[in-house]
Amino acid sequence: ATWVEQWLDARPEMRLVELYCRPARSPRARALGVLEHMLREAAFGMREPTIARSKLAWWVDELVASARGAARHPVARELAAAVDAPGIGALARAVADLVDAC
Repeated sequence: ATWVEQWLDARPEMRLVELYCRPARSPRARALGVLEHMLREAAFGMREPTIARSKLAWWVDELVASARGAARHPVARELAAAVDAPGIGALARAVADLVDAC
């Protein structure tokens, strides 16, 4: 819940978007929104590029673990419950590209 509130505080317009999201898709939309917020903060909200790369690399590892059903972070566990393994694998590859870009 804390992660969701941080995301919604940063992106208040998403409260309105959620009104139009089908209830069955709400967990996936929230998990993806929270992940996007956390990745954005890591990639663009850090002053130290080394810390940003480390955080993003950690997320790559966490997403790979999620695709295997071994997520540790609550957001990754929620994501694993809502998104299939190939989708999570695609997210992991995209985040790896962010690591390379930092």
